[in-house]
Amino acid sequence: MLTVVMLTDNDTRTIAEQVQTTLLLALCLSVYFVSFFLSGFIKKVLGETGIATVSRIFGLILTSIAVTGIIAAIKISFGLNG
Repeated sequence: MLTVVMLTDNDTRTIAEQVQTTLLLALCLSVYFVSFFLSGFIKKVLGETGIATVSRIFGLILTSIAVTGIIAAIKISFGLNG
């Protein structure tokens, strides 16, 4: 929510940039809505095994992003280069 407020600030963003931000937000929300609307169909197609596999893969991706962030924060905190 704060990101949208910052990206639509009248003092720093032009009207064209604000419209672009609004349209991209609407597109993202539409994709989410369609995904949620079709979730029953997606569950039937993937099955229990497919859902478990996708969940584990997304878990690994999320974990790698978190570890990367933690390592970057530690490097910044202790002034380490590399």
